[in-house]
Amino acid sequence: MTNEEILAAVQNDQSGNGTNDEYEKNVMRRAIAYGTSITVIMCMLMVLAELFIFKKMDFGKPALIFAMDGCIETYDGFKGNNRKEKIKGIIELIFALFCIFLYLGEAII
Repeated sequence: MTNEEILAAVQNDQSGNGTNDEYEKNVMRRAIAYGTSITVIMCMLMVLAELFIFKKMDFGKPALIFAMDGCIETYDGFKGNNRKEKIKGIIELIFALFCIFLYLGEAII
Protein backbone atom coordinates (compact mmCIF):
# COMPACT_ATOMS: atom_id res chain seq x y z
CA MET A 1 0.00 0.00 0.00
CA THR A 2 1.19 3.47 -0.76
CA ASN A 3 1.15 6.31 1.72
CA GLU A 4 -1.76 7.95 -0.10
CA GLU A 5 -3.86 4.77 0.12
CA ILE A 6 -3.13 4.44 3.84
CA LEU A 7 -4.00 8.10 4.44
CA ALA A 8 -7.25 7.78 2.48
CA ALA A 9 -8.22 4.63 4.38
CA VAL A 10 -7.53 6.31 7.74
CA GLN A 11 -9.54 9.38 6.75
CA ASN A 12 -12.45 7.19 5.63
CA ASP A 13 -12.41 5.22 8.86
CA GLN A 14 -15.90 5.55 10.39
CA SER A 15 -14.90 4.65 13.94
CA GLY A 16 -12.67 7.67 14.30
CA ASN A 17 -9.98 5.84 16.23
CA GLY A 18 -7.45 6.05 13.41
CA THR A 19 -7.03 2.31 12.86
CA ASN A 20 -6.49 0.92 9.41
CA ASP A 21 -7.82 -2.60 9.15
CA GLU A 22 -6.33 -3.30 5.72
CA TYR A 23 -2.87 -2.21 6.85
CA GLU A 24 -3.14 -4.28 10.03
CA LYS A 25 -4.23 -7.33 8.02
CA ASN A 26 -1.27 -6.90 5.69
CA VAL A 27 1.15 -6.57 8.62
CA MET A 28 -0.34 -9.64 10.34
CA ARG A 29 -0.14 -11.65 7.12
CA ARG A 30 3.53 -10.77 6.70
CA ALA A 31 4.25 -11.55 10.35
CA ILE A 32 2.68 -15.00 10.02
CA ALA A 33 4.58 -15.65 6.80
CA TYR A 34 7.92 -14.64 8.30
CA GLY A 35 7.24 -16.48 11.53
CA THR A 36 6.36 -19.74 9.84
CA SER A 37 9.32 -19.46 7.47
CA ILE A 38 11.74 -18.96 10.36
CA THR A 39 10.09 -21.85 12.22
CA VAL A 40 10.54 -24.15 9.24
CA ILE A 41 14.21 -23.19 8.89
CA MET A 42 14.84 -23.72 12.60
CA CYS A 43 13.08 -27.08 12.48
CA MET A 44 15.26 -28.19 9.59
CA LEU A 45 18.38 -27.13 11.51
CA MET A 46 17.20 -29.06 14.58
CA VAL A 47 16.57 -32.18 12.51
CA LEU A 48 20.00 -31.91 10.89
CA ALA A 49 21.63 -31.42 14.31
CA GLU A 50 19.85 -34.53 15.61
CA LEU A 51 21.01 -36.47 12.59
CA PHE A 52 24.66 -35.45 12.68
CA ILE A 53 25.24 -35.00 16.42
CA PHE A 54 22.98 -37.56 18.06
CA LYS A 55 22.84 -39.99 15.11
CA LYS A 56 19.06 -40.32 15.33
CA MET A 57 16.17 -38.89 13.36
CA ASP A 58 12.81 -37.72 14.70
CA PHE A 59 10.34 -36.82 11.96
CA GLY A 60 7.61 -35.60 14.32
CA LYS A 61 8.80 -31.98 14.49
CA PRO A 62 9.13 -31.45 10.76
CA ALA A 63 5.76 -33.11 10.15
CA LEU A 64 4.02 -30.67 12.49
CA ILE A 65 5.85 -27.60 11.23
CA PHE A 66 5.40 -28.36 7.54
CA ALA A 67 1.73 -29.24 8.08
CA MET A 68 1.16 -25.88 9.77
CA ASP A 69 3.00 -23.89 7.13
CA GLY A 70 1.43 -25.91 4.31
CA CYS A 71 -2.08 -25.25 5.59
CA ILE A 72 -1.40 -21.52 5.89
CA GLU A 73 0.11 -21.28 2.40
CA THR A 74 -2.57 -23.42 0.76
CA TYR A 75 -5.43 -21.52 2.37
CA ASP A 76 -3.85 -18.18 1.50
CA GLY A 77 -3.21 -19.35 -2.04
CA PHE A 78 -6.79 -20.44 -2.64
CA LYS A 79 -8.37 -17.39 -0.96
CA GLY A 80 -5.99 -14.95 -2.62
CA ASN A 81 -5.99 -16.86 -5.92
CA ASN A 82 -2.18 -16.96 -5.89
CA ARG A 83 -0.86 -19.94 -7.84
CA LYS A 84 2.66 -19.76 -6.36
CA GLU A 85 1.36 -20.01 -2.78
CA LYS A 86 -1.00 -22.85 -3.74
CA ILE A 87 1.85 -24.90 -5.18
CA LYS A 88 4.15 -24.13 -2.25
CA GLY A 89 1.45 -25.09 0.25
CA ILE A 90 0.60 -28.34 -1.50
CA ILE A 91 4.28 -29.33 -1.68
CA GLU A 92 4.67 -28.60 2.04
CA LEU A 93 1.58 -30.68 2.86
CA ILE A 94 2.94 -33.58 0.80
CA PHE A 95 6.27 -33.29 2.63
CA ALA A 96 4.41 -33.24 5.98
CA LEU A 97 2.52 -36.39 5.00
CA PHE A 98 5.80 -38.06 4.02
CA CYS A 99 7.30 -37.08 7.40
CA ILE A 100 4.27 -38.52 9.21
CA PHE A 101 4.73 -41.83 7.41
CA LEU A 102 8.42 -41.85 8.35
CA TYR A 103 7.57 -40.95 11.95
CA LEU A 104 5.00 -43.75 12.20
CA GLY A 105 7.37 -46.22 10.54
CA GLU A 106 10.08 -45.29 13.01
CA ALA A 107 7.68 -45.70 15.93
CA ILE A 108 6.63 -49.18 14.79
CA ILE A 109 10.21 -50.42 14.37
